[in-house]
Amino acid sequence: MMTFRKSGKFTSMVWTALASLGVSQGELIQGVSLEDSDGTLPNPNMTPTDAIDGTGLSSIAFDATHSMVWRDHWYSSQRVGAFFTADLGENYALDTIHVWNENENNAGRQRGLQNVEILVSPDGNTDNLVKLVTDGSGTTDNETGDFLFPIGEGVATYTGFAVDLSSVTNADLLNNVRLVRIVGIDNYGGTNGSGLAEVQFG
Repeated sequence: MMTFRKSGKFTSMVWTALASLGVSQGELIQGVSLEDSDGTLPNPNMTPTDAIDGTGLSSIAFDATHSMVWRDHWYSSQRVGAFFTADLGENYALDTIHVWNENENNAGRQRGLQNVEILVSPDGNTDNLVKLVTDGSGTTDNETGDFLFPIGEGVATYTGFAVDLSSVTNADLLNNVRLVRIVGIDNYGGTNGSGLAEVQFG
C-alpha cells in the first residue's frame, strides 16, 4: 500500500456551507493515503496519490483553486474503469466529498471523469466495498443511480464541486467509512485515458 501523510501546512479546518447546492461541508480529513488503484500509469508523474494529497491546490479549503499544470493531476490509461481507493486512516461519518475534475487544457479536460461510481467500506478490506446508490434528485446524480461529475473548467480559478450526497438511498453506509473508491464509468470523450485533479473528504 502506498502511503501519504499530509504536511503540516495542510491544517484541519471546518469547511463552510456550499450555499449554491445546499450541501454542508464537514471537517477536512487529513492523513489520507492510497489503498489501491487500477495501476495503469501512462505518466509516472501523474499518480493517484496526486489526487488525494493536495497537489496542485492553492490551499486546503473548500474554495481552493486547482492548477492547470499536467503533473498536478492523476492520469490513468483506462478510458473505462479507471479507479483508485483512498484510505481515510480511521473511521468517519462521511458527509463531504469535494472534487476538482481534470483541469488541464481542452484535451486534458476531456479525460475528466464523467459518470462515476463511488463505493465505501467500513474497514480496510476492499472486498467489503459497497456502491453508493442515488435516487436521481441530487445535483451530481446521473440517471442510473450513480454520480455525474461536471467537466473541469480548464482555468486557473477552478474551485471544483461538492458531490451531492443528500440523494444517496443507502446513506447509512456513510455513517462509518474507512475506504472510499472512485471509479470512472466513462470520461468526457478523451481517447487516451481518464483522470481527475483532486478529491478531498470531510
